[in-house]
Amino acid sequence: MARANETLLEFLGRREAEIKSLRAELLQELRQIKAAKQVVSPREGDEAEPLETQLRSEKMTIKQMVVEVLRNSEGGQSAEAIVGLILSRFGVEVARTSLSPQLSRLKNQDGLLSYNDEEATWSLLRTETDRQAMLMPGLEAESSEQEEGDPLI
Repeated sequence: MARANETLLEFLGRREAEIKSLRAELLQELRQIKAAKQVVSPREGDEAEPLETQLRSEKMTIKQMVVEVLRNSEGGQSAEAIVGLILSRFGVEVARTSLSPQLSRLKNQDGLLSYNDEEATWSLLRTETDRQAMLMPGLEAESSEQEEGDPLI
């Protein structure tokens, strides 16, 4: 309801802000309900994840979720597959347009991912040797404190 001395434009702006706030609260509650449903009633053949793991996804960044799903994947995954794995594992819907910049950062800034152009798949670099090969292609990795093959993650 419009307040006294409130213009139509002010009223519409106020209502828009109220609805956006309510929507954010409802989306948060919906994510919590989805996580709880997965714990209580897992899909056939799936084991229920502990509630703590499900609720942890509420605090995880997209980059953290990408690393987690690729850590538990065999071989490389397409961006679309990663979106599906995040939804399946964490119950979080990540827009493809939000995922792409994070994949690039994990590859270029963090040095944790590699991209296979031929297969259009992303893979987690699991060892220091893998990271060195990606950061300096064609050069042999110099010896470091970490033994070859020791997992980074």
